[in-house]
Amino acid sequence: MPCRAFILAFALLCCGVVPAAQFGDLATPEFQVNTHVPGDQRVPHVAADAYGRSVIVWQSRNQDGSTWSVFGQRLDADGSLLGDEFRVNVYNSGIQDGQRVSMLPDGRFAVAWNGLDRTSQSPVIQMRRFQADGLPAGGDRRLSEDVAEIQILPAIALLEDGAVAAAWDARRVLGSNFNILLRYFDGKDQPLGPIRVANQFQDSAQRNAALAMNQRGDKVVAWQSALQDGSDWGIFARCMSFGGVGGDEFLVNETTQGGQVQPRIAMAEDGRFAIAWFDNKGLPSLQYRRVMVRLYDAGCQPLSGEQQVNQFDEGIQDLPEISMDGHGVFVVVWQSFPPEFSEQGIYGRRIGPDGQFIGDEFRISQEEEAYQDFPAVAGLPDGGFLATWETIGQDGSGFGIYARRFFGPDAARLELESGGGQVADPGQAFAKPLVVRVVDQWGQPRAGERLRFSAPDTGPGARFDNGLTEIEVDSDGDGRVAVPAAAGPVPGPHAVTVTLPDRGLVIDIDLVTRSDAIAVPLGSAWTWLLLVLGMLVLAPIRPRLC
Repeated sequence: MPCRAFILAFALLCCGVVPAAQFGDLATPEFQVNTHVPGDQRVPHVAADAYGRSVIVWQSRNQDGSTWSVFGQRLDADGSLLGDEFRVNVYNSGIQDGQRVSMLPDGRFAVAWNGLDRTSQSPVIQMRRFQADGLPAGGDRRLSEDVAEIQILPAIALLEDGAVAAAWDARRVLGSNFNILLRYFDGKDQPLGPIRVANQFQDSAQRNAALAMNQRGDKVVAWQSALQDGSDWGIFARCMSFGGVGGDEFLVNETTQGGQVQPRIAMAEDGRFAIAWFDNKGLPSLQYRRVMVRLYDAGCQPLSGEQQVNQFDEGIQDLPEISMDGHGVFVVVWQSFPPEFSEQGIYGRRIGPDGQFIGDEFRISQEEEAYQDFPAVAGLPDGGFLATWETIGQDGSGFGIYARRFFGPDAARLELESGGGQVADPGQAFAKPLVVRVVDQWGQPRAGERLRFSAPDTGPGARFDNGLTEIEVDSDGDGRVAVPAAAGPVPGPHAVTVTLPDRGLVIDIDLVTRSDAIAVPLGSAWTWLLLVLGMLVLAPIRPRLC
């Protein structure tokens, strides 16, 4: 069976795609997020603000003397750590985990999790708010009410006035099975109405709540439902306004064979959204899983059918997360566990607003000897993103949290499309213009990039339309620059150097100025005859050109 390396090499050969793992200075190296190393730090989640700052939260075992508690770390727009890591939960008895974070454009954020609270000593859904500078804006706040049964895995979203929408899984709280519960709070954490059930179908378990909301209060809730689509688990969703008014639930996945699980949502400010999940196509789940996505418009109507995100289609590809960057591009990240361990890790792929993939899948994690899983991602305003994940053994003690910052699209390479290798007589134009294309790290064209074409000032060289040995031209909408050139007066091989000074990108275009024709001595018939006879004698041993 083909390995991922062969598939990527084949794509490079046939499609001209540069392996996206080679980001150069357009991505940081992966870096460690947790500063407390002993024990395990696991299951990160991340959110970002309008300035590119972000916060990563995770669960840490025995760091505060309890079993599991929730910790966080703020990061600057370039991915550098801001301040020290901090504990999120105030009450630290028992297990506190299931953490999710939501961040407002101005940098304020809130973290929700499930765990014991001080008053009930029972598992509840809790939340804590933080200011933009990372200082707490209050203590733990219980979001759920009933404490008699299991309530876990919250998801939250914030409005600029501080209002909160929260969803979570609950067993036998409002119904006999697991259901998806919803609740709303104002900016002062006062409940806005009672807890509601998001799912309309209640004849089986409904699990893994996902929630996304824009600043208008448009909201999408998704979850996995047992047997509702006729086969194992299926992905269902509802479009609602803040407060819970909305349409009926609808089936997201088109493939119903096998199980479709763990939905995740990313939403644009105009109401468009995408839902990602993973399934097994009815195959044994421990042998095969794939990552899927589907896009919807602001009216909750499909913009696409379901699409498989991962191109490498062997082994386990699962645990997707999805976000949208400041340019309206979705980015999906997932864990890959193929048969070849060295190729396992965290991978990603970008999807344009039209539902078309932007380039191939690419590797995010860099360490090949460690096992990585549970990725999360936050889109950033520059068109880049911050990915984070857990990795075992890499920080020197159990699991640790790592991350990598990918910067927004910028010129990444120059491609010679045509014009190289030409030959012309001195002073004559080369038959074809020199055509160079500028593309970003995702293989997309870069318009308006100023390229400098330079030829040697002395010796063999070229001249451009301005009569000089140097000219600057801006790339067009397809990222192309076409520059006519003529051979200089001195014969011999030479090169035109093309540079993009702002990015330090350089390529050379090889050309040749033809030497003068052989002069025939006038009035020397014997010399001419000997020359012709010599050519006839040597002709049979000339190599054949093919």
